[in-house]
Amino acid sequence: MITHSVEQVQSGTQLVDKAGLAELWKPQPQQDGTYRAFNSTVNGYGLGWPSARRAAHPAVTPVGGARAAIFIYPNDDLTVVVLTNLMGASPEKFVDKIASSYIPDLAAATRVWRRMFPSEEYLAKNGLKFMKSSWEGRT
Repeated sequence: MITHSVEQVQSGTQLVDKAGLAELWKPQPQQDGTYRAFNSTVNGYGLGWPSARRAAHPAVTPVGGARAAIFIYPNDDLTVVVLTNLMGASPEKFVDKIASSYIPDLAAATRVWRRMFPSEEYLAKNGLKFMKSSWEGRT
């Protein structure tokens, strides 16, 4: 049911046309020109749609309760749905790894920002704090 709904929305035949969908999914800057984020992956917000803002392989990323994630890669014609019953599973942290099985250069494209930090553990603990301080001009 979920994948069928996503296919219908992406086709531009249900609810909204393709131009309207592109506008809904486009990350919107704040009044000060910056973008707000949930975490290092879900780093933008369209008109009601969280997103992964990046030059290569952007994604629309509805997530919920740290147990479910739907990543829609509109430029790659791919959708990955992860549903769990484990609170704190945070599938948004590993959906790109699943998608990279179908989009070979996705792993390389998302690895660039990770090189800014000494380790994955450091990134997990301090990445969001670093981004927030950057938004507030405290870097």
